[in-house]
Amino acid sequence: MSGALLSARRGVLGAFNVMDLQPHCWFHPGSLAGFSDGVAVALWPDSSGKGRPAGQATSTRQPILKTNIQNGLSIVRGDGVDDLLLTGAFTLNQPFMILAAMRWRSLSAVHQYAVDGLGHKAVIFQKASSTDVAIYGGVTLNGPTAATDAWRVYAATFNGASSDIAVDDGTPIVGNAGALAAGGLALFAAGTGTANAAAVDIGEVVACPIPGADLLVRAKRYLSRWKTP
Repeated sequence: MSGALLSARRGVLGAFNVMDLQPHCWFHPGSLAGFSDGVAVALWPDSSGKGRPAGQATSTRQPILKTNIQNGLSIVRGDGVDDLLLTGAFTLNQPFMILAAMRWRSLSAVHQYAVDGLGHKAVIFQKASSTDVAIYGGVTLNGPTAATDAWRVYAATFNGASSDIAVDDGTPIVGNAGALAAGGLALFAAGTGTANAAAVDIGEVVACPIPGADLLVRAKRYLSRWKTP
C-alpha cells in the first residue's frame, strides 16, 4: 500500500487531518483494516478518540464490510432491510455538522435514513421514491438531487433556522431543519429501530462542530477521494 493511500485511510491527506475538525465521532473503514471482505460489522470503532463506537449486537442486523469497492477503498454496506449501527448516548447539541461520503444504491418507497441521531433527530436521508436528499432536525429541509448509485460527499449543517445541506461542491441549500439535539448517532436506519433502513454504502462519516470555510473546503477535498469520477 502506498504511503499516500495509507495516510488517507488514517484520515490525513496533504495539509488536512480529520482531527482538525475536533470530531464528536468519526467512522472510516481504515479502523476495520484486517477484516475480510463480507464480514459482518458488529462494531465500527470511533476514530475521534472519544470512545463512541457504533455497534449492533444482533447478527442479522449487522451491515457488512466490502473491501476494495470504491477507488481502492473499503466501505460498510447496509442491506436496506434492518441493518443498524448505534452509538451510545452522548451530548450532541446544535450547532454541529455531519460530513459523509456515501452512496444510496437504489430507490425505496420509504425515506432511507443513512445517518440519524438517536431517534429522528439529525437525519440525512434520501426521500421516498426520489433522488432528492433532505435533512431533518425537527423540521424537514429539502436539499439537492443526488443520483442513486453514485458516490457523493454530503455536508449537513444542523443549526436551527440556519441549517443547510450541500452535495459535493454544490451551493448549500439553507433553511430551517429544526433544533433537536441528536443525542448520539445511528447509521443505516432510524435511530429508533429498523424503520427507514437504507440501502446505502458508507465510506466515512464525521460529526463535528461547524468548521470554518477553509477547513470545510479541505475536509471536502479529503472526502472527495470517494467520489464517483
